[in-house]
Amino acid sequence: MSEAPHTEKSIAGMAPREKILSAAAVAFSDRGYHSTSIAEICSESGVDIRTFAELFTTKYELFREVAFSTSANMLKATEGISGTEPRQAKAAVQHILAELARSSIATRAVGGFYRTQSRNLEPDDLAQLFGNLAELRRRIREPLLIYRPELSVQDANALAAAALSTIASITIHPTSLPDAKIFTLLTVSAQRMLESDPTSSIVNGSTLSATPVTWQSDTSERGSVLAVGVQQLYDRGYDSVTLESIAAQSGLSVEAVQSHFATTSDLLLAACNAGFDALQRDTERALACSSKPREVLGALSHAYVQHYFEDPHVMTIFLADGRNLDDENRRSMLQMQEYTIGRWASTLLEIRPELSPSEATFIVFAALSVVADLGILFRWKNDDELKTLIERCVLTLVALR
Repeated sequence: MSEAPHTEKSIAGMAPREKILSAAAVAFSDRGYHSTSIAEICSESGVDIRTFAELFTTKYELFREVAFSTSANMLKATEGISGTEPRQAKAAVQHILAELARSSIATRAVGGFYRTQSRNLEPDDLAQLFGNLAELRRRIREPLLIYRPELSVQDANALAAAALSTIASITIHPTSLPDAKIFTLLTVSAQRMLESDPTSSIVNGSTLSATPVTWQSDTSERGSVLAVGVQQLYDRGYDSVTLESIAAQSGLSVEAVQSHFATTSDLLLAACNAGFDALQRDTERALACSSKPREVLGALSHAYVQHYFEDPHVMTIFLADGRNLDDENRRSMLQMQEYTIGRWASTLLEIRPELSPSEATFIVFAALSVVADLGILFRWKNDDELKTLIERCVLTLVALR
């Protein structure tokens, strides 16, 4: 199995193959598969085209190896860790979580690659990647069931997935926290997740339903173009979508599409704005539902999960493709993110004043990451039981359960 790409700090001392893998991981993460050329990778790695051709037959072959590197490294780090009786099994899980946390921290600059770029894998390769992630869940689930036999297999699998998501959350947001603190937060949070009761009652200050998202019901020409664009962005990724492809599927001319959205970035921002408007209204309702911070945080969790399941396509492309927005549009997107994270973090600090603002923000990012990853795992099955399970996981991470 391939090792995870090295960080840029040590690239000068790498062999040519490692240099290419390291540069490619950064390039694909920053610019996407289709917008990155072999010439750019060679330039950024300091390896000439001839050497590249000797090591990799095609750009896709390189892309595939990079895409598999994180999960392959995690599988290697956790291989052979097991236990056959409760005490051994619990120790094995703790060992696995520690190894996964070390791996995620070491590759955090590019470790989230699979989240944003896996759509570019061929079907068989994508199935294999999902198989790797399923194997990681199994390595946690099986010993978990040994020392927690009261769990159903389904609940144990969900908790294992939530623990993995918690650890992988370090790859999707920047933090100034030192590595030792990150390691502690990741492992303690993941362990808390595995020790939680997936059937217990939850703190919830609101049972309000999600605010309807306007773009979903907009039947105007602009709304139709936006709907086609959202679907293509979700299915293909930003760097595979053009105004021409949107026009072709919409049955319109490119000029007609441009009369609504001058660029693909403008369309992406319009979709994010429409989704954020609804989420912001739900967030404000949650903040106003109670004077008790614990109930407010429960309501925020309920509102976020409800909204994500109502609008999974836009929420997914917001997280996966927001980096592709033009500079001005990216600033708008960051303001949306700061609003949501800020409301959660400030409420969490009222409940847990022992946390620093950076630690509170870190925990909130981890909690919201779990919503996305469990939604994907369960294919956005929009039923109340699943959404309640995810709310429990979120509240476990913020230590309300």
